[in-house]
Amino acid sequence: MNPLKRYSIQAVIILLPLAAAALLAWWGASYQSALIRSHKLNVISVHSSAEMKTKFERLGLSWPPEPGPTVPRFTIRSLPGDLDDVMDLELRKSLFIRALLPSILAENQRIRDIRNKVVSFLKTGLSTTGSPAWHWLQGVMETYRVKGDIRQPSVQRQLLRRLDIIPPSLVLAQAANESGWGTSRFAVQGNNLFGIWTYEYDRGLIPTARAEDMEHAVRRYPNIRASVRAYLYTLNIGGSYRQMRILRERMRQSGQPLDAHGLVDGLVRYSQRGVDYVDDIRNIIERNQLQLLDNVELYPVAVELVMKLPVMSESKDG
Repeated sequence: MNPLKRYSIQAVIILLPLAAAALLAWWGASYQSALIRSHKLNVISVHSSAEMKTKFERLGLSWPPEPGPTVPRFTIRSLPGDLDDVMDLELRKSLFIRALLPSILAENQRIRDIRNKVVSFLKTGLSTTGSPAWHWLQGVMETYRVKGDIRQPSVQRQLLRRLDIIPPSLVLAQAANESGWGTSRFAVQGNNLFGIWTYEYDRGLIPTARAEDMEHAVRRYPNIRASVRAYLYTLNIGGSYRQMRILRERMRQSGQPLDAHGLVDGLVRYSQRGVDYVDDIRNIIERNQLQLLDNVELYPVAVELVMKLPVMSESKDG
């Protein structure tokens, strides 16, 4: 064999796996980048309810938002401490809802992206246990506390049952109930909008009315979006909310849209008040017509308020 030809073949044999690995890494990075962009938000700070209202109007977050992709891609870092001073109750509610809605939509989109990727991988088959897809799925299973062989239908079903969104109307109703429409001490000082507990005192706030035999604190979060993410994760993995996940799975299997009115029946154990708590959440949804917000979406990534956001944008939260 011609020496030049032999060396060329050897070079191809050596370089081909490296090129394939580089291509795979590039694809993975591009895919992850696309996923991040799909739930990217601009983060701004507000120091008063009046400033929050002004920025909402400048950013184009109207009230109520129109159906479809009409919600600007931004979130406030924390709620202002004077929200309780807003005497107009309907205005206070609208400010609270508009403050949370973008984070809820973004976090649901993040979950939806992961779920779609899982479904795609499961459809193509998983015969190679050492593949990048296999390792990625193992990481998702660990995150959502699912054990077993992902090739088993029962394990796949459990993962998909846990890896799903919560309708914005239900998220907002629980946030309103748990935080007093954003006016509670835990909402203002700790960005905790859902009453989530912790036993790590350095990461929480001690309730002033806590019973003597109780040892919990209320978890503190760095920003509103982190609180929303923690809440969604809690409902998706918590043993107390398995019934909610089963109800959601049945809606998926029957081809129905996710219905907050039906799902709330699975949250009896969210509060010690049980059925009365469920009734309160359902009433909040109905009285404030929150179900209409289940039909809104974030602006497409390419459609951002380019002229307005750079003036107030401080950071990106992906």
